[in-house]
Amino acid sequence: MWTLNKQGAGFAGQLPVAVQNKFDAFQNAIHNLGLHPKDAAQWIGDSNFKKLGNSQQYQIRLSQAHRVTFLVDDVTHTVTILQVGGHT
Repeated sequence: MWTLNKQGAGFAGQLPVAVQNKFDAFQNAIHNLGLHPKDAAQWIGDSNFKKLGNSQQYQIRLSQAHRVTFLVDDVTHTVTILQVGGHT
């Protein structure tokens, strides 16, 4: 069972409704369904789940202009949201 941590997350302004809906679906798949973030990314559709470099940092695409960057802790099964919106 996976959990979600948004404490300290940065938000790049207000998201367009469609983008917010996609982010909400991603969050809910983790928080409510307990899905691994890769499975949650597949749940929301074409999101291009990828690992960034050699860190534990990952990213999904919400739209052409908006991304979600997060950490994945496989030991505690925690996804920590770092940044929502904008393009990193």
